[in-house]
Amino acid sequence: NLSPKGRGTFNKDVLGVEEISDKGKPLRLHLEDLPKDILVETVKMMSQNAMTLDGLWFRAVEDRWSQDKAVEMDENVWKRQVVVEGRRIKRLLGLKGEGPRDVVRAYNFLSSSWCMEWDYQEISPERIVLYYTHCTVQDSRVKQGIGEFPCKYIWLNIHSAFARAIDPTVKVRCEFAPPDPHPIDAWCRWEFYQDHTA
Repeated sequence: NLSPKGRGTFNKDVLGVEEISDKGKPLRLHLEDLPKDILVETVKMMSQNAMTLDGLWFRAVEDRWSQDKAVEMDENVWKRQVVVEGRRIKRLLGLKGEGPRDVVRAYNFLSSSWCMEWDYQEISPERIVLYYTHCTVQDSRVKQGIGEFPCKYIWLNIHSAFARAIDPTVKVRCEFAPPDPHPIDAWCRWEFYQDHTA
């Protein structure tokens, strides 16, 4: 399985919270000593924190200057960020960069991945379609009444930069993403495919 299941929501009732909250325990905690359930919930929360930070600074730039300026800066930052993350993930997992499977496997470890709900279809070893069924950013905007954000071209560039960091022969094509019309059960669909001419 290449993708996470379940929405990245923090569950405060996981086993071990009471022990960590015990006033008699040391205040400084180490990852190596944390129970597995706490580690899992911490990863989800950190992913959500990263997306919250992104949203807050985007809105700050948008409010101060304009949405166009916020989009320009957001895309520039994320294109660089996913390359850094991609290289670190590739090194961590020991990936050789062998096609779309390595790219999608690495996708699991992106800082934004664990607070989103996504899945994939493996059409062939050289073609995988990744799709989001829940998007924290879009859901939040709709809930706030400010409408869907037209993210298609930004994330086409960001996904392409990430794929290149894992395997330069993997290209990305967007099947649909806002502002495109989309079905109720999917925000966007991205095809990661091997291009042997690259």
